[in-house]
Amino acid sequence: YQAIADESKETKDKLREARENYIRKSIWKGDWELKVGEVKLALKTFLKLIEFSPETIEAHRGYAQAAAALGKIPEVFQFYKSRLANDRNSAPDHYALGLAYTYLNPPALDDAEKEIGRAILKNSQNVYFHQTLGWVFEQKEMLNHESDYLEKSLQEYQMALALNDDASNPDNHANLLLNLGNGNYLLKNFQTAHHYYKEREKTKIDFDNASREAVYRQRFGETAFKSGYPEDAVRHFQKALKI
Repeated sequence: YQAIADESKETKDKLREARENYIRKSIWKGDWELKVGEVKLALKTFLKLIEFSPETIEAHRGYAQAAAALGKIPEVFQFYKSRLANDRNSAPDHYALGLAYTYLNPPALDDAEKEIGRAILKNSQNVYFHQTLGWVFEQKEMLNHESDYLEKSLQEYQMALALNDDASNPDNHANLLLNLGNGNYLLKNFQTAHHYYKEREKTKIDFDNASREAVYRQRFGETAFKSGYPEDAVRHFQKALKI
């Protein structure tokens, strides 16, 4: 009996490992297809992954991004509203519907907050739920000029930073550090902003957007100067000018 039990456990471990590898490779494949402009292929990759593993949030994020690039956001709304009609308790589907609202022009921030809030009520431990809600709060203050939302966005980004698995998702770790730096910069918390910009630099992860890096370098320089590091300030200002 013990031999049968050991063999059964080994089989389950192999199946779990194979499943995790498939999910990881599918996410990588979809992200690569998006990066090189094969958006239709990415859409299919992420839809297939949603069917295989509906709890994988990266699949929903990739699907929404690909659909938005193809002008198919109305189909995304139909897709998730249909899924939620069958299961109102699905945190991933509530989140994905909320995410879809952020792709409208202008983004439907109240609707996004409502759906992502529902997702968090059902699962408060997912990094992307808090990260996207932080972005929604940030936009509420920056676009709609609603007060106190920058502070709320920082709380969500901080929660996301704590939940993020830095070893398996270092890019997202870098993104969250940048978000926290930018949010504190906008609130004129320059020393705190400088701390997060410095932590972002330590990741040594390259920017994939030149204008975004230029803003980062300019703000890094400004916060370094205001925090008492003039030599660092000069270095970052010079880097900003070269971009």
